[in-house]
Amino acid sequence: PASAPRRLDARGLGCGSTAFVLTVLGVSLFGRTSRNTTFLLTIGALAVLAWAFFITHIRRATNPLLDVSLYQNPVYSWSSFNVAVLGFGLYAPMVVMPLYLEATRHLTAVHTGLVMSVAGVGVIMAGILCTKIMGRIGGGLTMTVGITLSIIATLPLVRLTNHTSYILLAVCLALRGAGISLTIVPAMTRAFESIKRTAMADASAQLNLLQRIGGTIATAVIIAVIHHEAMLTRGLSPTVFSHANVWILTATAVTLLPAFALAKAERQQQDL
Repeated sequence: PASAPRRLDARGLGCGSTAFVLTVLGVSLFGRTSRNTTFLLTIGALAVLAWAFFITHIRRATNPLLDVSLYQNPVYSWSSFNVAVLGFGLYAPMVVMPLYLEATRHLTAVHTGLVMSVAGVGVIMAGILCTKIMGRIGGGLTMTVGITLSIIATLPLVRLTNHTSYILLAVCLALRGAGISLTIVPAMTRAFESIKRTAMADASAQLNLLQRIGGTIATAVIIAVIHHEAMLTRGLSPTVFSHANVWILTATAVTLLPAFALAKAERQQQDL
């Protein structure tokens, strides 16, 4: 309550937004089979410059748009990184599976929604258990359990066909929902627990932004993959969505590394 109001960092907002938009645009253009290489390289170069200017500015500004000093805390830093990279596990499947169910299995929007809603069962069940699991093994290891569940649930989806069992799909969606719940919740919780209460406002904005940026880039990448594969196979065949799930599986497996790093940072903080 006693803190003075801060002015809006218009320069940081402008160059940060520009960098983000150019990055998403570049990823989207890269997935096209008939892309203009010169234009794509120009967009990429402008995105790099915009990010460089944005990072330099927020490190030097008196009242920057984002308080990057929070990242000096390793637990907060790794938690934030996990929030960003988990966009592939959270948002990309929400693009792939509905398209597969409607384009390949010819389900209506209502039936597609009913199939997808099974994931909510896993989210709820894991959400109930998440606090107890975190209390016993910590946030990083809880995330490792969640990521492992997501990997197991995604493995059958890399071989989708026109006749893949709906029971198998339901089990995979429920397991992946549980896995996502056991990854996102610990990452967000540990990030907030690791900082002072006075930094909550900055942390909330940053984590929200990181999740949206990670999710948007993940969505742009997976749509580019689907578009590219659909152009090669001349249609939205099951092979297209199987290939997209390979990307999701790979990205999910990679997130094990920052999860292990978070677990290590937690142990070091406890030792102190």
